[in-house]
Amino acid sequence: MDGNENETQDATASSAPEKQTGGDAPSATAPRDAGSVTSERTDGKSEDAETTAPPAKPRRRKRHTQPKADMDLLSDYQIIIEGLELAGEMLAPLLPAYGLTPEVVARHREERAAALAAVDARQMAIAAQRYAADEQRTRYDAMVSTMGIFRQLARAVVDEAGEIALSLNEPLPTTIGIFFSLARQALRAAQAEPYASLLATTTFGPTRIAAALTELDELEETFYRRQQVDHDAKIATRARNDAMRVVRRSIRALRIELRALRRTHPKVVGVPK
Repeated sequence: MDGNENETQDATASSAPEKQTGGDAPSATAPRDAGSVTSERTDGKSEDAETTAPPAKPRRRKRHTQPKADMDLLSDYQIIIEGLELAGEMLAPLLPAYGLTPEVVARHREERAAALAAVDARQMAIAAQRYAADEQRTRYDAMVSTMGIFRQLARAVVDEAGEIALSLNEPLPTTIGIFFSLARQALRAAQAEPYASLLATTTFGPTRIAAALTELDELEETFYRRQQVDHDAKIATRARNDAMRVVRRSIRALRIELRALRRTHPKVVGVPK
């Protein structure tokens, strides 16, 4: 496949939430150990002044939203088209014999414009995809925190039967769809008696339970909106790839004709390359 359609998978790979480190808490990344500096020993003695530094980490290659090769090709295409449109008095009369009529040159300009539009559309689709991924992560982390508080407070006031009814002993799922189901079931059960009255004695009373359900609904809406945005980004990438295939084919044909023209008329200046 032309282009790099798999770029759209960067954000979608994080659709599922990260694995929780505990039943009620969001995951956390443990800090890395700072590499210790060790002294070398020569002739059985410690050389305190000489230390071995940790190896330098390889520099991560920066990925561009659009392939640089595609952007370079579009730039070359523009130079060739403008060279044909501005052909001088020696070059212009020779172009029709090589199929480079004004109509053909105009078609090439339209193809380049279409490719640029596809590139721009994909750029916006990728930006929307990244925004949706960040929004989902932020809302998910907040919802995990809300459920953690709810579960800890509920354990303090309900009996064993209540723990079962409110799913307090079940770990929060790492699959977001199952997370929705468990969280909604627990919060709705908390609105019924006797649990509503028991929770009213804590800081997680009826109003806060209703707010948590609203927060959960908003997270679910964000999740499904992200699925649509991911799909749109894939479609935009395919459209960009299709448009660039047309450009590659067209610029190859142009260069074949222009090389033939230069061989036949080597003294004519201003022939685009």
